[in-house]
Amino acid sequence: MTYSPQVDYASKPGTPVLAADALKETNNIYSALNELAGIVAAVSNFAVWPTVAAPVLATPPPARALVTKEQCPFRAMVIGDIQLSPQATLPGGVPSDITLLWLAGQVVNQADYPELFARYASQYNTGGEAAGTFRLPKYNGRYLVVSASQGGASTDGITAPWAAQAYGKGGAENVTLGIPNIPNHSHGISPVSAGAGGGSALSSVGGQSPTTVQTTAVGGSQPFSVLNPGAVIYAYTRAK
Repeated sequence: MTYSPQVDYASKPGTPVLAADALKETNNIYSALNELAGIVAAVSNFAVWPTVAAPVLATPPPARALVTKEQCPFRAMVIGDIQLSPQATLPGGVPSDITLLWLAGQVVNQADYPELFARYASQYNTGGEAAGTFRLPKYNGRYLVVSASQGGASTDGITAPWAAQAYGKGGAENVTLGIPNIPNHSHGISPVSAGAGGGSALSSVGGQSPTTVQTTAVGGSQPFSVLNPGAVIYAYTRAK
C-alpha cells in the first residue's frame, strides 16, 4: 500500500485543511481496508488449517510439601559437613527428603547417599568394606582438632604429624611416665654412722670405694590421665 503524505499540520499550526488533503487521507484509509480484506480472503482459502503437535513435556518431579520455618535450617545444611548438638537424639521435624546420620564410623551404601559419597569417598574406610559401600568418619569419644595444615603450616598449635595429615587422628587418654620423661637429676649419698663400733656405713671394700648404691625401689608405674576438662556433645551430618 502506498501512503500519500499530507501537509504536516502539527508543525504548521493554523494551516487550513484543504479538500485535496482530506481526499488523500480518505484514499489512504480506503487502501488500508482493501489490503486487510485481501489478507482475510487469503486466509479463508485454506482448505485445512495446519495442525501443530502437542509439545512433549517431561514428567514433572513429585510435588514437595511446603517447607515450614522450622525445616529451613535443615535445607541450609551442606551434605557432609559436621553438625554438633548437645542432644543424644537426632533432630526431629526433618523434611522427608532429607536424611541425617550420626558420624559414628558406620558403613553405608553409595547408592543410598551418592552426594555424601562424593564428599567422603573412601577416605574413612578401614578395610573390609564391601563393594559399593563406604565408611563414615568416627568421632566417638574424640576431641576435634582443626588441621594444623589448614591455610598453610602452623607452628603455634599441635605439632604432632597426625594433626597436619588429611583425616588424621592421634593422641592418648593416659600416659605412663618413663625414665626419658623425668627431669635430669642426681641423688646425693652422705656417709652415716655405722653405730656404736664407729666408722662409716659406706666403708671401702677390698681397698675400693663403692661407686654404686642400690636404693629401695618405690612407685607403681601406673599410667595417669592427661585429659583436659571436657563436655559431651554429639556429631551428625546431612547425608542427603
